[in-house]
Amino acid sequence: MELTNFVKEQALTHAKDEYPKESVGLLQVIKGKQRYFKCKNIAQTPDEHFVLDPDSYQEAEEKAPILGLIHSHPTTNPDPSPADKVSCEKSNMPWYIVNPKTDIRTVKRHPEKTEHVAPLNYP
Repeated sequence: MELTNFVKEQALTHAKDEYPKESVGLLQVIKGKQRYFKCKNIAQTPDEHFVLDPDSYQEAEEKAPILGLIHSHPTTNPDPSPADKVSCEKSNMPWYIVNPKTDIRTVKRHPEKTEHVAPLNYP
């Protein structure tokens, strides 16, 4: 699923607000429009990785189905780490990675493998 500019802007703003920590949020469609739901990163080392707060997840899930996950790599390129690839596969939904200083990339789940997709060309 390609992200709307509105969702991209929200994810980038969240990443900038959380810098130097990793941000994390969820992609949903509510009343036919994509929405970004900000979540809390409860990792003990939030500048290195994220752990999505279960209460945030539950709150989002009560509003609408969760269609994807968006998180940031605040100090590195938005390329998926090995952990991102494994977690994406396990979640069975697309992951989007943003660096507040560069762009957004997508990690998609495929039946056989996780694939890194080119940047989404967002300024």
